[in-house]
Amino acid sequence: WIFDTGTIRSTPPPSGTASFLARRLERLPADALLLLDTASCIGSEFDLATLIDVHGQAGPAIAAALAPAVELSIILPLGEQHRLLVALAGMEDGPDAGGHGVLDGAAYRFRHDQVRAVVHGRLDAVRRARLHLRIGNLMHEAAGPEGLTRRAVQIFRPYAWAPPEMTPA
Repeated sequence: WIFDTGTIRSTPPPSGTASFLARRLERLPADALLLLDTASCIGSEFDLATLIDVHGQAGPAIAAALAPAVELSIILPLGEQHRLLVALAGMEDGPDAGGHGVLDGAAYRFRHDQVRAVVHGRLDAVRRARLHLRIGNLMHEAAGPEGLTRRAVQIFRPYAWAPPEMTPA
């Protein structure tokens, strides 16, 4: 082990876990932060399909944008699909290039609930409400009548963050 004591002495200690996590987030590119903002509104676990619907990008492009957050262990992939999608990111006509496909079952989770809370806390109230409303509407539309009764709590949870005048009647 080699320690750079000068760097250790010059680096102020984090004032708390949230401060430490915020500094890690600052190392991420803007596109990764944008996707994490959306993911924080989905929940502790989130799927690629919802990110595709919200952002209108192909799965491989989203997975590639999330790769720095995976490398920093801010989020963890749930399964092997993340690596496959990142590998496909440069292929314009590859599988899943247009959005949903065989690989869109990819899912992730925040490493810890506090990580999600810090990301979620970065959002201003209006942006947070709009993201929650968009996600709630997408989940509601995708569920259909049968899915609505089975997943009602998950589908309607995002609406709790949107002001009443923004939610569906």
